[in-house]
This record gives sequence, C-alpha cells and structure tokens, in this order.
Amino acid sequence: MRLTDTANRRWFRLARFRTALVYMVSVSVLTGIVGFIIYQVELHASQSHGCPVIADMEEMHVAVLAFHVEQIAHTLFWSWLAISLTAGLVGYLFAPYITRSAEEAMENLVQSADAIAHDMRTPLARLSVRAEMAVAKHEDIETFAGEVMGETESLISLVNTYLEIARMARTGDGGVRSEVDLAEVVREVVDLFGPSAEAFGLTLDVKLPQEPVVFSCVRGKMMRVVGNLVDNAIKYSMRGEDIVIRLARRLGRVVLEVSDNGPGIPPEDQKHIFETFYRGKTHSGEGTGLGLALVHAIVTAYGGTIALDSKPGQGTTFRVTL
Repeated sequence: MRLTDTANRRWFRLARFRTALVYMVSVSVLTGIVGFIIYQVELHASQSHGCPVIADMEEMHVAVLAFHVEQIAHTLFWSWLAISLTAGLVGYLFAPYITRSAEEAMENLVQSADAIAHDMRTPLARLSVRAEMAVAKHEDIETFAGEVMGETESLISLVNTYLEIARMARTGDGGVRSEVDLAEVVREVVDLFGPSAEAFGLTLDVKLPQEPVVFSCVRGKMMRVVGNLVDNAIKYSMRGEDIVIRLARRLGRVVLEVSDNGPGIPPEDQKHIFETFYRGKTHSGEGTGLGLALVHAIVTAYGGTIALDSKPGQGTTFRVTL
C-alpha cells in the first residue's frame, strides 16, 4: 500500500528535492576544491615558466602562458558545473531508493494508527451508549459500572499489548529471565484453554517429552506465546477436530509446534501474519490482531524464530524454535 495522505506525499517530494540538493552541494564543494587546487598549481607553474603542459616552450611570451591558464580555468569551471548538475540529477533520481525505509516506516505508522483507532472505536462507542442509557435511568448503576469496567479493561489490554510489542521490537529486551520448564508451561496453558476447546467440540492433543524442557525466559511471556498460539488454533479449527501441541528438543534447540485443521492461511496473507493489527481474509472477526505479533516479538527477543506451514483447506502449523 502506498501513502495516500497529501501531507505525507508532499513531505517525500520535499525530501527528494532536499536529497538532490545535498548531493549537488556536496559534489560541488568537493570538485570545486579539487579544481581550485589544480588551477593554483597550473597558475604557479605558468608564472615560474614551469608549466607541465608547455615545459619545452619557456621562451614563449607571457601572454601565451596567460592564455593557457585561462583555458585551463574555463575547462575546470565547465567540468565543475557539469559534474555538479549531474550529481543533483542523480540525487533526484535515486532519492526514492534512499528514502524508501523512511517511507515504509511512515506507512507502517499510518496503518498502525488506523488499526488502533478502529479497535478503540467499538469499545468507546459501547461505553458512550451505556453512559447515555445510565443517564436516562434505563439501567441501574451497578450494571453500568460493570460494563464500563469491562470495556475499560479491554482498552487497557489493547494499549498495553501494543506498547509491549513496540518496546520489545525496539530494545529486544525479554525481561529478567529465569530457568523455566516449558513442558510445565504447556500443561498450564492446556488446562487453561481446555474448557474453551471442549465448548467448541475440539480436543487438545498434547505431545510432551518425558524429561523437563528447561529454557531461560520470563515465565509469563512464554505463557503468552503458547496461550496465543493455542487460542488462535481454537478460533480457526473445525468442530470435532484435534489441535496438536508438540514440544521437543531437536539438535540442542527447543521446538514448539501448534497445529490445527482449520481453513489455512492464504499465501498472500502469510507474509503479513505477524504484523501488528493485521487481519487476513479468513479472519474470524474476533481479537485485536495483536496476538501473533506479540508472539513474534517475544520469540524474537529471545533470539528465536517463528515460522508457519499452511495450505488453504489443510490447516496451519506454527513452529517456534528457541
């Protein structure tokens, strides 16, 4: 998606001209200094009858020497002007490549702001309606207070999750770590999401090693990694299917896999699936679009990777490697 905001496009047009100007001024100053040095050397050589170009013609008249120096000056000036203008043109033509990272960052900022505004609008609208009903005395104060607390907590959770993702992406800080048995973390998550899975007619099939799988991390963050992957699988699984959760050590690394038999993720959505607030074509309409982004941020902060294997109609497997 390209920027459509007029102010942003104007900013990048100005940035393009600024880049061309910087190129032209920088090259002009550099070539000007070099040309001035060459001119001074030739002038000094001509005045002392030691000009390298006419070293064998020292008996010529001073006017001939002056003409020679003048020709050199003209040549240096036009060369300097041509190089400067060429540098400005090159800077203008290549400015989009130079400012591309800034443009992409601006686009991501605009998309994130739009997504935040969209996700905040619904709970704020509900709060407004509840407030109007309470003022009109259509509801008692206890019911109104409960509704306000619930919507407020949703907003706070949304903002805190987004800030946590941004902080980890910026600093790579995973928090104060300790030795954690990831097998025990998986068991706790399964116990937590078991009733939800049963309500949807799903079965959580857990495959864990016999020995503990110890990893240095913040326990709460790894709970969120496993929990978000399992919650995502529950949302997209078909009733009566199994969700398989595997934890193992492979070649000295910890590998966590969560597989579902849902509709799968289209190829065009897969490259964006870990972006904040991104919702693919198969999105269920629930959630904030931050769950997988948070998982990616935590795994990356711990030096790991997360990948997915998905084909439309054949389910999805998320694979975390630490």
